Amino acid sequence: MHSVGLLIKPASSLCNMNCKYCFYNDISQKREKLSFGFMSEQTLENVIKEGIRFADRELSIAFQGGEPTLIGLDFYKKALALEKKHNTKGIIISNSLQTNGYDISGEMAEFFRDNDFLIGMSLDGTRQTHDYNRKSKNGGSFDEVMKTIRLFDEKNVQYNILTVVNNQTAKCPSEIYSFYKENGFKYLQFIPCIEPYGSNNNSFLDAEGYGKFLVDIMLKCCLVCRPNPAE
Repeated sequence: MHSVGLLIKPASSLCNMNCKYCFYNDISQKREKLSFGFMSEQTLENVIKEGIRFADRELSIAFQGGEPTLIGLDFYKKALALEKKHNTKGIIISNSLQTNGYDISGEMAEFFRDNDFLIGMSLDGTRQTHDYNRKSKNGGSFDEVMKTIRLFDEKNVQYNILTVVNNQTAKCPSEIYSFYKENGFKYLQFIPCIEPYGSNNNSFLDAEGYGKFLVDIMLKCCLVCRPNPAE
């Protein structure tokens, strides 16, 4: 029996932020066509139909970007309608979406909750470490992202915190872990910042810093689980 996973980028490289380390922006700047625009409904239907055809047991669909919410809520409503239309085999279909958390409406949050979307929320630690790299057109994006997180909490949206480990976050494992703990973030993912396309030297993260960050974070987690080291 086959479980199929699809990665859909409905907004191509389009984004409402300009993060310094964004690998997708780096790659799109080097290709002949910067952006392929928004995905058409026909393409969406073809992808979903074929995914269901190949899956015997489960189909998982992850929407990423660029920034996938830029295509608008109607696109995701259409996606669910197409899943229902073509799922004649009764397989399990799950949906997830990765977002920068910038400018998410209450209506979209309620849609995510009502339809069991798992959201990956990009947050690079504290205000200082987050705003260093994750820029909006108005400067740092920390306040807007935290506003969305609070909205998700209010609306009971399922989300994970996705943190890019770079040379700024790698220096502050204790501060970041404490901040996440204070805010009640339970599900965390730490993603290493990759090197620019075509480069052999990652100026955004060195291996030693990444390793030390992971060790420090794991020690923090172990101390929470086993507060008495002698046990």
